[in-house]
Amino acid sequence: GLQALSDQQLGDVLYFTIDMSGSGFDSNTLSKYSREVIDAVIAQHPEFSYGSFNSRKMCFEFRRADVAAELQRRQEAAKEEQEQQQAQDEATAAAEIIPLLQQAIAGMDCYTTTITLTDYSKQAIEAACDRMKSNGYSFDGYTYKSDYHISVNSQEVTLTNYKWGRAEEQRYLDEIGRAIDAGELEILLQPTHYADKPDKPWYYAAQAARKAGVEGYTTPGGLVAGRDFLVDKGSIRSDTQEYLVRIQYLNLPELDPERAVDYYIAQVQDAIRKGERELLIQCDNTTQLSYIREAVDTVKNSTRGNPDSFDGYTAGEDYWISYGYNTNPGTQIIRLTIGYPAGE
Repeated sequence: GLQALSDQQLGDVLYFTIDMSGSGFDSNTLSKYSREVIDAVIAQHPEFSYGSFNSRKMCFEFRRADVAAELQRRQEAAKEEQEQQQAQDEATAAAEIIPLLQQAIAGMDCYTTTITLTDYSKQAIEAACDRMKSNGYSFDGYTYKSDYHISVNSQEVTLTNYKWGRAEEQRYLDEIGRAIDAGELEILLQPTHYADKPDKPWYYAAQAARKAGVEGYTTPGGLVAGRDFLVDKGSIRSDTQEYLVRIQYLNLPELDPERAVDYYIAQVQDAIRKGERELLIQCDNTTQLSYIREAVDTVKNSTRGNPDSFDGYTAGEDYWISYGYNTNPGTQIIRLTIGYPAGE
């Protein structure tokens, strides 16, 4: 019967046509008596639900009620099946996919990642993502749009974790802020492997350094960028991928010329006592540079061949000093190395 026919076949037999172009009647006559003809045909063929006369094509067209009913039955069955499948997809989304996506987002250690859900239908995945992308949706401290984003392409879901990105940047920014409060002139930020940025392990360190240099940024200790310090453009160490940030402090108090050399001598001696390998001193002008050079030369040479020393340290025996500097306003770097007699 009709149930054995395809939808296309049903569509082809939905209308029955009686061609009147060769009947000898003109269009006006057929139109005038079309209702009587249609009623007579339907009376003999109750499977026709209604008919009409097409004057342009010179034919009567009748719609088959049994075919229309079968098409309607199929449409309703398809709609019911679709609704059942949709309900099943939404149930799967709520019970399985949403918890999986939430766990994936909360466990991310990078800014963005893509996961493939081959065990679920495209519709179920879309239903889960649509729910997690609704305004105000939140879970475990994450809120859609402000903390994360989701996009889906078939069975591939791309997750973006804004909250993680902010936290990773803040981790470096906290380190920079503490270093600035401590008066450090160079901050060496360690690289971290990021799955989504394998060639940029310094990425968030650089982002944090940029933010620290924005005028108005304030350290935990209250120092303000642009007023108390400047952050120079950072650099990447190609061999280690470490990110080096240089700081220049502003409005430093001027040293008493009579005590300036003693001040720097004390700094150098203290670094030697602590066993430090490097000491950084900011140099803002050539006068200050002369004080620093005199202090370093004093510590390098004053005790050589002289029994006097500071705290038991003797230049040439317990330590030696080398240093480099630039003549432009910037950072004076003194590198200290403590040496020992061979075999000790």
